[in-house]
Amino acid sequence: MSMGGTGYGVQYAGEYKLKRLDLISSSNGRINLSGLTTEINIFENIFLNAISASLMVVDTADLINNIGIYGQEFVELEIETPSLDDYAIKQTFSVYKVGAREDANAGASIYELSLVSPEFMLNHRRRISKSYNGNISTIVKDALTNDLYVQTEKELFIEPTKGVRNIVSPNLHPYMLIQNLALEAQSATSASPHYLFFENLRGFWFIKTR
Repeated sequence: MSMGGTGYGVQYAGEYKLKRLDLISSSNGRINLSGLTTEINIFENIFLNAISASLMVVDTADLINNIGIYGQEFVELEIETPSLDDYAIKQTFSVYKVGAREDANAGASIYELSLVSPEFMLNHRRRISKSYNGNISTIVKDALTNDLYVQTEKELFIEPTKGVRNIVSPNLHPYMLIQNLALEAQSATSASPHYLFFENLRGFWFIKTR
């Protein structure tokens, strides 16, 4: 496994223990991919709004055709890294793309599953048309946790902002609203004029630039 861009330093298969890797399909239930996956890559970046991942799957059972992978499934991933003080990764991803299959040998094919955090997919399906009166950090929390918007249950790291603002969201996707607010926010504790909004393996962050 490699974790591109995470900074955790995990680069080799011997440095982690894969405890669970399941594909969840609404029509076919839960399918264990652990024995079929040859490579796992997880990506995070402070300039992106979502974590993403990819799986290289060696399919000897014609999995795509038998269960039907249409890009509406979920993958549950649980990894332990003993080399990093038993750091554990537990994430649910949405499947958004299935790469073209390549023949590996007789009866087997290789393909890539591209994954992204479910909140990212939900963000693209929902919009906020609403007037807010409050500080920006409170508005960001509402956009992320409100059941009508991103409705995440992940941990939030939102640094306080100062001032009460009248904000109108003119039918914006939640992440676009938050990105706009990041340019306007002012820290309640320092002179920092701008914020960053991103997701990593720990949760969602709305923090002032240093």
